[in-house]
Amino acid sequence: MKRRVFLCLLFCGVLTISGCTMSNQANSEPPKVDVSINGQPISVIGAQSEESASAANLTNFVELVKNKNIEELPYVDLGDSIELVFDFMPEKDELVVYDRLLRKTGADKYAKDTMGAINISLVEKKGMLKIISNPAAMLSSHSEDYEKGKSIRGFSFSVKSEGKNYIYAFAIRTDAKGKVLPHFQFQGLHL
Repeated sequence: MKRRVFLCLLFCGVLTISGCTMSNQANSEPPKVDVSINGQPISVIGAQSEESASAANLTNFVELVKNKNIEELPYVDLGDSIELVFDFMPEKDELVVYDRLLRKTGADKYAKDTMGAINISLVEKKGMLKIISNPAAMLSSHSEDYEKGKSIRGFSFSVKSEGKNYIYAFAIRTDAKGKVLPHFQFQGLHL
């Protein structure tokens, strides 16, 4: 009798522990991606998602920008590179990073078709994203948008790891003016 009670309690304990473990895995954080400029970290938000980075939910950008003065966002000079370091091995060694201009609220500044796409290669779980001028930044009729550090940019990318899709987003501020390099494209229009 004691043995039956002991086995029953042991079985219930194993079920409880495995249920908690499975629940924690389902609600676990996405794999870590460190984003930085010259060794200074940049806040990044990640989540498991079925949507692509080009269709990224603006909630990520609103979350990154809300309750902040524009000066609190990291400033990146045009021509500088942002480093992406993955704590896991993405399934592909190339990444498409989507670049959109944001309002101070984190919402898109312009229509979705002005979003740019930049291809970067990953080597040993690392990638470098060179920040160039977004041509859509020149669409503004507000002169203050052309002042140093007044262009808010949101970047998003998605990666697959172990069969799951993860989407990441980060925001910076930079300048509107600069040289447009050949690898920048608007949704199908290559510049």
